[in-house]
Amino acid sequence: MVPYVETLVGVDFAIPLLGRAASVTTAGCFVAGDLLSLPFREASFSKVIVSSVLQYLDDEASVVRALAEIRRVTAAGGRAFASGNPDRRKKEEYIAGIEALDLPEERKAAIRERNRGAFWLSAETLLEQAKAGGWEAEIQPISSSVWQSFYMFDLVLRAK
Repeated sequence: MVPYVETLVGVDFAIPLLGRAASVTTAGCFVAGDLLSLPFREASFSKVIVSSVLQYLDDEASVVRALAEIRRVTAAGGRAFASGNPDRRKKEEYIAGIEALDLPEERKAAIRERNRGAFWLSAETLLEQAKAGGWEAEIQPISSSVWQSFYMFDLVLRAK
């Protein structure tokens, strides 16, 4: 089984990814869903992990909706962890650094374009949004042993 949880439920809108996840573990179930409208009752979970997702939402209003939806399905006193959030203040530095990658130019161009279009978040704004959405929240830096630590942060949440 999976340590620290009784039941594992994976959610993604990409059906092929759900099939892939189900093919590598029998530890849980996998459900098609949208972060802005999760297919679960209120207070269904004591722990929620949202990994490298918020930056792919369209705008700040969508991030607010996502945080509210995560809060809706998290029981009082439950915890959520939103990992891998790219810091808006580091966006240009990150994009400039793509040039140094040992990749073909067309691949570097694709990475630059994807990141220019991504909705990078300000840690301070995300913290304010989380608190306004019913969370106790704190920003945690990513361990310096992880290469993304220079431009990403994690958000640790506790449901009020």
